[in-house]
Amino acid sequence: MANLEYLLSKMNGLSAKIDELNSASQYLEYDDLSGMDIDYNDPNELLLKTELIGIMEKLNDVRSTLKYLNSSILSEGQIFLNSQNYYELKGKSGKVYHCGDIIEFKDPDNDCWALSYIGHNGNDYYIIGYQNLSLQCLRARNRKC
Repeated sequence: MANLEYLLSKMNGLSAKIDELNSASQYLEYDDLSGMDIDYNDPNELLLKTELIGIMEKLNDVRSTLKYLNSSILSEGQIFLNSQNYYELKGKSGKVYHCGDIIEFKDPDNDCWALSYIGHNGNDYYIIGYQNLSLQCLRARNRKC
């Protein structure tokens, strides 16, 4: 039976293929497929363009996640509210979290590491999908990305 490290190594091969698709389509340069030869009067090509853009977005999400998972961990510690009212990771990195930042944290309900993003509700920062979980004293880690 294969283990998770084996599966990750196989998935890492996808990154090179996704890079080839990005290059061939110029997707990253245009953030869409406007660098491609498209007949904008052909409804079939317009459907294909729309669907392929959705696929490229998903593939680049996969590429980004694989890059993150393969990045080394710089520091691990507890989060605290600093004097500027931002949440900061104690430790070597001194990572300060802002709205939209990725956060890797220890989910206390499942005792496992989880990934999400930082949001702000107008009053305080929170973890998207975990709005009831306080950032204060939460265990987190920061990767070199």
